[in-house]
Amino acid sequence: MPIIQNYQDYLTEIKTLFSEYRERYCNCCNLFSEIIARGYAVPVNVDLNGIEVLICGINPSYLVKKEVYEEIEYPDFKQSITDKHSYWSNIRNNIINSIPINKVEAIDLFALRESNQSFLKNKCFKDPDLIKFLITNLWLTQQLIELMAPKLIIVANKAQWGYWGVLDNLYWMGYKFKNEPVKVYSDKMRLLEIEGLKDAIYENSMFKDGPIGRIESDFETRLSGTKVLFTLFQTGRHRCGDSERIKPGMVSEILSKYC
Repeated sequence: MPIIQNYQDYLTEIKTLFSEYRERYCNCCNLFSEIIARGYAVPVNVDLNGIEVLICGINPSYLVKKEVYEEIEYPDFKQSITDKHSYWSNIRNNIINSIPINKVEAIDLFALRESNQSFLKNKCFKDPDLIKFLITNLWLTQQLIELMAPKLIIVANKAQWGYWGVLDNLYWMGYKFKNEPVKVYSDKMRLLEIEGLKDAIYENSMFKDGPIGRIESDFETRLSGTKVLFTLFQTGRHRCGDSERIKPGMVSEILSKYC
């Protein structure tokens, strides 16, 4: 799979990946061909140096429907965080309210545009060729995260947990976490520590709700010791309850106490 060294490499490889699959699926008529036909959305820039806190989403939404292929580069984190939308205002006022902006970044695991995130498991997981697409996209993103090597990663979406390797029998990026949580806030909000990578390596024939084995074998992680805060949606109609909410000062406390 492709190797990247910087964010420009990531942009190049994402463009290549979507172009290849667009051509391959141009004559098909199914959900995935429809999604590929929309194109992709990525930040115009992602800082990889000096980042202490990384906020991860799954993929950009698809709210304004257009019958056209688009390669969208939306504003970077420093500009997006000033937006008045509830998603960004919650990050600004509650999650990173006391953290310098230049120490924070935000990325999505996948660049495809779709608002119904369950389509990945319900539709794409049934097609081995589409699985390869997801694996390649995720591997590109994983390399960005490795290059960034943040002290703390925030995963505020239960649908995303499995991609990190934290769930039993789900590997994807394949991180191995210490058995004992760093801190338990509630049943669905825990701070964990990465201690390395899982041993199992993915083979094309091994798949059940996710790769049985991590998606890339030939690298050593830089994230050993990195803390990951797993919790639920913080905004919107599916937002979490109070016990899973990231409150003002919580992230700075994690950085000072545990990172």
